[in-house]
Amino acid sequence: MQLSQKINNLALLVGGYLAGQGGLFLSQSWLLANEQVSLLAAFGLCFSVAGLFAILVDFGFITVLARHVAVSGETPHSIYWVAVATRMLPVLATVFAAVAWICWPGSSPFSRSYALFALPGVVAWSFNLTGILDGLRLSGVNGIAAAMPFLLSAAALIVAGDVDPTIAGALLGAALSLGYFGGLVLQVCVLLRRHKRYLVFSSPTFREIADLAPSAVKALLTTLPGQVYFRAQLAICAWLLGDNAVALLIYCKQIVTAFLLMASFLRRVEFPDLAQALAGATAAPLRVVYRMQLGGTLFGLFGFVGVLMASLVANQVLSGPLTEAARYLSLFSILIFSGAVSSATVQGLLATARFGAAALASAIASVAGVGLSLATVAWLGIVGFVLADLVGNVASGIVSSIMIARSSTTGRESKE
Repeated sequence: MQLSQKINNLALLVGGYLAGQGGLFLSQSWLLANEQVSLLAAFGLCFSVAGLFAILVDFGFITVLARHVAVSGETPHSIYWVAVATRMLPVLATVFAAVAWICWPGSSPFSRSYALFALPGVVAWSFNLTGILDGLRLSGVNGIAAAMPFLLSAAALIVAGDVDPTIAGALLGAALSLGYFGGLVLQVCVLLRRHKRYLVFSSPTFREIADLAPSAVKALLTTLPGQVYFRAQLAICAWLLGDNAVALLIYCKQIVTAFLLMASFLRRVEFPDLAQALAGATAAPLRVVYRMQLGGTLFGLFGFVGVLMASLVANQVLSGPLTEAARYLSLFSILIFSGAVSSATVQGLLATARFGAAALASAIASVAGVGLSLATVAWLGIVGFVLADLVGNVASGIVSSIMIARSSTTGRESKE
């Protein structure tokens, strides 16, 4: 990939992220400063669950399609429609879950209306073209598309603070749906202009679905444990610590996630080249993984130092709920660096199509994190989540590194 193209993709990814996540962060800061903790907690829970289902309906095909397109080059257009057909199963599960929640008497008015109006957008996202665009080295487009649900939700969140919970839920759910629809339209327009062949309809066969689905499931399982893990943390926090702690946890984790996502943008830009380099590597793949992803790792280090210093200063100059948030954020900041290192090794497994190994590393980290959260939060409070995340990142990085190193040893032995 040419340097100018990498810079353009990175600029669009970061720019889109700053517009979307940055806008949402400012809206949540406004709610926290105005002590609208209940709305922040309710929205945070619903928004995170909707995001989980959006990942579920993608079904792991972002990584699978990106690698397939990047490595094989002239990929048949039918691969997209194979992905869409395979995604229909999680789509049905998502619709069933949403209807069940809407009909359940124990659900809150806010969450019921949010689920009703967010469902169309989540279902539409099953047609997303993110993996194909990443593989074609057009990941910058995905940065803009991904920003839309966040940006529209941020705008709706300001208005929702002064209305009835049922109306607020509908407003925020509709904003999410419009964001997903807008992102999908953008992706289609870009491909229609430059790569129409990927959109030409081709009826998928059961054989094609059976061949591609296992890799997609394994890729999904590399992401799903971490996503479920965060939602489990929110549930544990709500159960043991209450709404105020949930709002603080969402606020701090959003900042950590922001830096990790920006580091991941660097990795997404480099992913096609990393996959090609590892495909031709005959020795020391772990060294290749770290060398080619040094930018994202260094970004994680600088992000950790920057957030730590900023939160310490904010703790001295701010007042009210934001002071407490800054104090906890100084502890969460270490997760930016540990998460960046951990994700680099997992990305190395994904680039070599070792989806099962990456899923195992992610599952080990998530199980360790949930266990530590349950064991420590009752007496350490929110700090217990920091400890759990740190241990999970270390565990994931160690397991992934061992697997990459073993693949190198196995490859040399087979040649001998």
